[in-house]
Amino acid sequence: MAEDARTQFVDGLRVTADHLIHLQDRLREGILDLRRAVGLGRIAWGLRVQAGGGPGVVTVEPGVGFTPGGVRLALDSLSSLTVPDGAGPFRVVLRATNSDREALRVDSTPTLILLTTAAAVEPQDGPDPGPDALVIAGITRNGGGLAVTQDDALFVAAGFHRHTGQHVQDAQGRWHYDGPTLNGGSGTGPKGDPGPPGPAGAAGEAGPPGPAGPQGEPGPVGPAGAAGAEGPPGPQGPAGEPGPPGPAGAQGPQGDPGPAGPPGSVGPSGPQGDPGPPGPAGALGQRGDDGPPGPPGPQGSQGPPGLPGSVGAEGLQGPPGVPGAQGPPGRPGDPGPPGPPGPQGDQGPIGPAGPGLDQDWAVIAKVNWRHEATLAASEAAALLQALKCNLSRSLHPELLSAPPDVVQVWFEPLSKGAAAAGQAGPPLAILTLIGDVQATPQTLSWVCAHPAGLLSESLVRGGRVLIRIHCGYLYDAKRRPFSAALDAILQPLDTLHFPGGVLESWFFVKG
Repeated sequence: MAEDARTQFVDGLRVTADHLIHLQDRLREGILDLRRAVGLGRIAWGLRVQAGGGPGVVTVEPGVGFTPGGVRLALDSLSSLTVPDGAGPFRVVLRATNSDREALRVDSTPTLILLTTAAAVEPQDGPDPGPDALVIAGITRNGGGLAVTQDDALFVAAGFHRHTGQHVQDAQGRWHYDGPTLNGGSGTGPKGDPGPPGPAGAAGEAGPPGPAGPQGEPGPVGPAGAAGAEGPPGPQGPAGEPGPPGPAGAQGPQGDPGPAGPPGSVGPSGPQGDPGPPGPAGALGQRGDDGPPGPPGPQGSQGPPGLPGSVGAEGLQGPPGVPGAQGPPGRPGDPGPPGPPGPQGDQGPIGPAGPGLDQDWAVIAKVNWRHEATLAASEAAALLQALKCNLSRSLHPELLSAPPDVVQVWFEPLSKGAAAAGQAGPPLAILTLIGDVQATPQTLSWVCAHPAGLLSESLVRGGRVLIRIHCGYLYDAKRRPFSAALDAILQPLDTLHFPGGVLESWFFVKG
């Protein structure tokens, strides 16, 4: 029985370079056979080319393809390419080049061969790319925009596919072709229009509450509220200790005169001499001088009360009397009127700065459409097959398996009759486009459910496509919500980041 060529290793064998080269060649043959079975000169997965990222720029998604000569071409990250000036057309080409690790050479013979894949944009009529290159897309200029075309026949259908003719992303964000649409014959037919939604199922039982999240940082101090109404007066407190006596008051007015004092006593009479004989009456002589008063006689008996004397002059003020005993405390008097306001005090020192505005919120950093661009109906239909957003921070893992339906896409048709007449016609209905939201840690995509041809017929009358993304329902690994800041729309301007909100963007379709 024959078997595939291989290297037989046995104990004690001296392994030579021929053994290892034979082993490697057989492995390369097997891999090349698999590539030929899949198809050479084709794309295995990814490598989707889209216009966006700025004027005159296209992006190439990560992916793998095989050159006509069977060499593997691989891009591990998103590549941005600038389209040269000119009318075109142009082509996007992947080329494979070899190099080696110079430090591992034996004499001048390379021993470790490396393969590098480079993407480039070049004229469509340039030289033949050759067997070690692969043309993956064509580019034409349409007015001020770029139109990218990729032949679906260039893509290998994924192992499990439904023949919808669409390009879809798996859970890791890799693009795969879902196979060409089947027209007749056996097998699955093209995807039909979605049926009406079924009745809502009964609500399930509420699950147990999740663990409490970490306490957030305290927010800034709010402004002081208005003063409340004055409360009722409290009960009267106990009487205080009596204060020290105040200074003596001013002298009061003169009082009324007191009652009359008792009369003074009558002085004693002198002794009476013996009477002589009466002489003849002499002539009346002049009154002589009064003689000196005689000594006072003994006090006589009290005479009758005399007449009241005249009021004497005011006497000198007597010494202050002894202070009397302290009387009981008096009742508190009513409060007096408020005094005038005092002078304004000096300004106090400036307090420490409060916490700053938190702007550390994740945002939508990049989109694959150009805001306010004007596209033809076919270009808009091709772009709407998959709207993609790059995120500035990874989504929480629990959002990847069942992303929330946070993307809305509407088409506002244009009334040609109203535009030609220069006046508003009857109101027009807005068309709601149906699609699925898909997420990877760093991307959020909306995949349209309408076939491109049918969608192009709906857009041909012209109008505006409105895209709304409810960022408040997206949150990162720390459960912090995304911000609806317009970083991806207003580049290179920086905008404030506030949590939550709805990001709105639009582009126009020529009628």
